Formats: sequence, structure tokens, C-alpha cells
Amino acid sequence: MSRLTSAAPVVGALLLAALGGGVLTYVIGNDPAPTETTRPSPQPEPLPGWARQALVAKPQDGEQIYAQGISNVAACATCHGAQGMPERGAPYPRLAGLSADYVAKQLDDYANDVRRNEQMRPIARALNGPQRGAVAQYVASLPVPQTQLSVADLDQRGRELDEVGDNARAIPGCGNCHGPRGRGEGVMLPPLAGQPEAYLVSQLNAFRQQRRHNDTVEVMEGIAARLSDADIRALARYFNQLGPARQEARSQP
Repeated sequence: MSRLTSAAPVVGALLLAALGGGVLTYVIGNDPAPTETTRPSPQPEPLPGWARQALVAKPQDGEQIYAQGISNVAACATCHGAQGMPERGAPYPRLAGLSADYVAKQLDDYANDVRRNEQMRPIARALNGPQRGAVAQYVASLPVPQTQLSVADLDQRGRELDEVGDNARAIPGCGNCHGPRGRGEGVMLPPLAGQPEAYLVSQLNAFRQQRRHNDTVEVMEGIAARLSDADIRALARYFNQLGPARQEARSQP
């Protein structure tokens, strides 16, 4: 056997290895690169109708409705006062100091029977969306009343529930959401200071009895359900006592 013949298997093996490696290299080298998965950009939630109306409305367009009324809608000032402050002892809420978004949502909830009130439902339904937005903007433009930081005769139980809550009954302090001494927090957590006592009692009872359930995550329903009758009266007295200082007191130096 010649050297050439004996070397043939070796040469063949080397050639096969070279060819195989080349094929493997070709296959690996030309494998398409993995592509990154593109995630869609998060889109903002569309504004509810009441928020859009309040956003584009002008306060001056709501002034006539508030002060004088229109067609079959009575003037808001009749119950809520010319400056958004009802008469002392009245069962109507203080509107001065509320945000346009909050008022617009309440009017929309009244109109759609989400917040049930026999007096407000026909009024809210008689106004169209732009009119409700305009009234909300006008209310938000009213001067914010001065409220008292501290009073010697504040209801102590009401103050305790506001500042601390009642841990034994899983009741958080009102100030956690509504701000220190009921000043309000943000645009959707309304001020409680200066709200009439009768109004606060009626609303806390409405939450407790699930006749009012227009807070988005039902926080108030759960809290009010754990309040006793005495607690509700104490809170209503306390926040009413934090009401606006008298005019003559404000004019003093």
C-alpha cells in the first residue's frame, strides 16, 4: 500500500471536518439576531365627561346660573348663599373653597342618580354638561373662607376622630384624607371645616346607610359604617365649629 493510499482516510477526515465546520459556521453565523419585543406606550385614561366640561368652561358663564338661575332652574345662591356660604344652621353644603372638578362630578352624579338627592336631581338634570361645568368653575372662583385653626370649645371627641381616629374600631383620622382641621386635600377630597352641622350629619348617615355611594373606592361607606350616632354628631359639631371666623373678628387688627 502506497503512502498516498494510507493517507487518504486522514485527508478525507480532515476535509470532512473542515467542510462540516464551515457548514456549521455558516448556519450559526447567519442565524437572524433576536429582535426586541416592542411594548406599547401606556396611554392616559380618557377624561370623564364632567372633567372635560369643567376643564373648558368659563366661570363667568356659570355666574348667572348660580346667582339668578335660568328658565326652570332656581338660583344656586338661594340655598348655598351668594358667596357659597349658606345661612347658619341651614342643611345645605358650603360650596366656597370646593374645586371645579369636585363640584362638576357631584352635579354629574346628581344628574345620573349616582348621588341621590330629591332636591338636587331635577336641578342637575335641567342643566346640560357645559352649564354644569360653568357652574363648577364659578363656584371654584368664589373666595375661600377663613377657617379657625383652634377653638377652646372644640368638640373633643370630634377632634380625636379627626386627628387620630379610633384604632380599636379601624377608623382612620379624617385628616389623613381631608387635610389638617378639615382644610381639604387636592381637588377631589373636599374641605370639611365650615360645613353646616346638619349637612354633615345627613351625609355621614347617607354613607353609613349606603344611600350615598359616589366615592370611587367606597372608602366613606366603610368608615361611616363603623361610626356610632354619637361619633357622627361629634364630628359634625367639630367641623362646624371650625367654620369661618365672624366678619367682625376678621376686621380687627
